[in-house]
Amino acid sequence: MKNITKAIVSIALGTSIISSHATERTRHANDKIVGEYHVVTTETCVRTPFEAPPASGFDAETRMLLVEGEAVNAIGKAQALFYPNGTVRLEEGKQTETSLASILPGDTPIVPASLFTCDGTYIREKKNVTMDLMCNVDQPDPGINIILGPLTFSGKISRNRHTISLTNLDRVIQTVTVEFDASPIQQRQRICSQTATFSK
Repeated sequence: MKNITKAIVSIALGTSIISSHATERTRHANDKIVGEYHVVTTETCVRTPFEAPPASGFDAETRMLLVEGEAVNAIGKAQALFYPNGTVRLEEGKQTETSLASILPGDTPIVPASLFTCDGTYIREKKNVTMDLMCNVDQPDPGINIILGPLTFSGKISRNRHTISLTNLDRVIQTVTVEFDASPIQQRQRICSQTATFSK
């Protein structure tokens, strides 16, 4: 009888351990975001003029402007692809920008749309999502690359995973770098309040 009882306990413990491992695997799988989302972005930024690298438009501690800045608003859209390995890519990005100072006759307050792509990583913990991106702005000139980042977002994912609402409210200093043949030739800095809404 004792041997039978031990066997039953052993089987029960084994089943419990297997169930625990399966639950843990399911939990980790549920922490991933997979699939394609449409994303709409908005941003209000203060940016500094281009200068020779390294750019120094803001004080790193106080975020105070060190040179004269310019305020701009922008709205954009893209297709976001989330992968189970924790990476994310934004494709077919398009953004228009409005200069808040361009209000005089002859000014062009809204510039033609720019095209962009972004690559980065995300972390999901239950409903909480954080995301870090670096972006490339398309340029027709051969040898010229424009790189923007880091873009750091945080927010929530809906229970059905159909919507992800993220913001950047942390006053992160972002750098715009113009490269020629992979060598930086100009830089500017900016600080933005940004939103990114992903929907299926």
